[in-house]
Amino acid sequence: MWRLQSPLVVDCGLGSANSSLAAPYVSGVIALMLCENPCLSPAEIENILKSTSNPIPNADEPGDPWFNDLNGAGALNAYQAVLAAQGAVPPSLTVQSGQTVTISNQTVSYSSITIESQGTLVINNQSVVQMHKLGFITVKRGAKLIVDNSTLTTSCPKDYWGGIRVWGNNTMPQPVVYDANDNPLLQYPLSADQAGVVFLLNNSRYERGNAISTHALGVNYPTLVSLRGGVVFAKNTEFVDNRRVAEFTQYPPPNAGYTFKNTSKFIDCLFMEASGDVDGSIGVTIWDTDGITFNRCNFQDLDWEGITTYDAGAIIKDGNNFLNNWRAITNTATYPFGAWLEVGDKNGELIPNYFESPDRDFIYSSASNKWGGLKVYHNEFFGGKGGIGIWIDGPSQYQVDNNSFEGLSGAMTVVNSGAKNEWKQNFIRCNAIQNTVWGIDFYGEKRHAQFLGNQFQSVESDMMLRGDALNKGRIRTNQGDVNKPAWNCFDTPNGGDIITESDATTVSFRYWTPNEASEPCLIPTTTGNYSINPTTGIEPNCNKLPGAIDNPTEEDLGDIRQQVASLEGQLQQDPNNQTLESQWLDALYQKELLLGGLVREKMEAGDYAGAEALLAEENTMEADYSLFGLKMGRGAYTEAQAFLNTLPQTTQDEKWFVQVQQINIQRLQNEETFQLSTQQDSLLNQVADSESPVRGYARAILMLLKDKHYESEHPLVERSAYYIENEEPDAKPTAKWTVAPNPANHSVRIDFGKETS
Repeated sequence: MWRLQSPLVVDCGLGSANSSLAAPYVSGVIALMLCENPCLSPAEIENILKSTSNPIPNADEPGDPWFNDLNGAGALNAYQAVLAAQGAVPPSLTVQSGQTVTISNQTVSYSSITIESQGTLVINNQSVVQMHKLGFITVKRGAKLIVDNSTLTTSCPKDYWGGIRVWGNNTMPQPVVYDANDNPLLQYPLSADQAGVVFLLNNSRYERGNAISTHALGVNYPTLVSLRGGVVFAKNTEFVDNRRVAEFTQYPPPNAGYTFKNTSKFIDCLFMEASGDVDGSIGVTIWDTDGITFNRCNFQDLDWEGITTYDAGAIIKDGNNFLNNWRAITNTATYPFGAWLEVGDKNGELIPNYFESPDRDFIYSSASNKWGGLKVYHNEFFGGKGGIGIWIDGPSQYQVDNNSFEGLSGAMTVVNSGAKNEWKQNFIRCNAIQNTVWGIDFYGEKRHAQFLGNQFQSVESDMMLRGDALNKGRIRTNQGDVNKPAWNCFDTPNGGDIITESDATTVSFRYWTPNEASEPCLIPTTTGNYSINPTTGIEPNCNKLPGAIDNPTEEDLGDIRQQVASLEGQLQQDPNNQTLESQWLDALYQKELLLGGLVREKMEAGDYAGAEALLAEENTMEADYSLFGLKMGRGAYTEAQAFLNTLPQTTQDEKWFVQVQQINIQRLQNEETFQLSTQQDSLLNQVADSESPVRGYARAILMLLKDKHYESEHPLVERSAYYIENEEPDAKPTAKWTVAPNPANHSVRIDFGKETS
């Protein structure tokens, strides 16, 4: 330890004191440095102490008696060290084109990292890369970032680092950077024009960061749009204490006719808020891109959703666990035919997805009807009496088959899924529901919904049909049909089996039961606004849509259309003939099945004109709404606006639909500059807070633009005191400010809220 008389001392003396005297002096100086710059890393502190130290006279002279002890050393200069700490910024790193840089078994700090096209950065062997607050890692087109058994984190525990920006090319298919067994193809050759790729592998950790975003930053808007569509492949990686783990933006552009799917995947990953001090933690958000897949991932203790989609589709395939999140999955559409979601394995051969949480809801799906809509197969839902398993809101197509629900307020609630909805294959089949307040709750217009082959045990109300005078509750006229019983197994000793409100608020339906039931649970006993009709038949096949035709043709569609018209004519002559009515409903269902299959087939082939022609031939209000949605989906906004102007506005719901979609078209036509006016904001909130079938579109727009969150409300749900006091649907009371990235453009909205003392 050198005792200095002044910062410019030339005479020094060596005393007998060693580390016992030096340590408190050095520690004190470091404390002063951290007061000025709390984000300094240990490596940065060491560098500053060395670079600002005073030279020790003659210490580097071989003839000096203290040469062996002092050569290369310096005298601590507290004043200069603190000054240097104030402006200290770690170095940046640039990986040039054609270059591969490897960081192995090191702890390093950077202010920013840039990987140029066809450059590769490898971080492996338990390395730790500490990023400066708001510092970004930029992975350009054709570049790779490979993080293998290493950590990306912040250099300042109190701050978040900026995250990763991985550039794409929205006019090219994304590379598939994994094999059939989901092994990463690290040597996959990328051209300079292909999407950049981020690999996160083998016990890697991504923490205290902002999102991995699949677009550029700091470029003009046309360039930003062209660079959408970067690829993320994460396997066996932990994402901990991040504000948002990843955000996927629009890919490909809707107006170019491309049919690309997103190849990004997350496998065996953990998404978690561990510290409890992250305001508004959320998992993955997906906007207007289809096909991102999740396998065997855990989403745990997040303030908001694990996965949120807007006008997009995702595959939550197998073995994913959702534990103690505000909600597991939210799937929304801003226009008809804009969203879809697959949760689980249709054949039941893979590990079920598992949902568990006290007082939480799991899947909220609004206006999902693209590519078959919402498909939920072979999942397990468990929770407290404040939660609902699946909430379907607004015009939707859905299949909910072979799931188990236990310990919830309700297994399912379906609200207005049939209003202005062309797609009529809506089934809830072969689910096991036990220990819930209600099993299946239908509210409002759902004229094509069927519940078949479900088992209810210890359920207070197995099935409920509700509505009001203006929006009568309605499901398909025949539950089962004249040839096939519905085959639900009820548990009447513990409550009612089929609970319907009066004929003033619901529409009567027929429930078909076996002629000679071997199980008494197959016959409902609660009286209500329905009739019981015995018939013969076998249990429903829950692994295939009834009436499905392989490789349908337009000739098949023409034949069934003629059959529907013929049966309609016969029914007009004999309106009370139940057999004719059942045949007509089956033919109508068959027609919609064929129509939906052919429309999807043409869309997948890029034949949007052909898909729209099929819908135009229907000449129905429902088909017109879907036709409008197809125009929106392919980015023909001017054409969509002209078509929107032709739609009727007789009812309040019809007026709201046109008004909401006018705002939506304006948003999509002016992505870079669009801001909601006060009047538009007020209208969207009015619709979003109503019970209109249109509310899902309004909610999706507000969620996308303003980061709003909507609770699924139900008169029979009693939230726990913890839930009510500590969380609200729109914002956490403890948050003094919120940040809402807008994936539609490169802006960020910061809301500082109300000033508090």
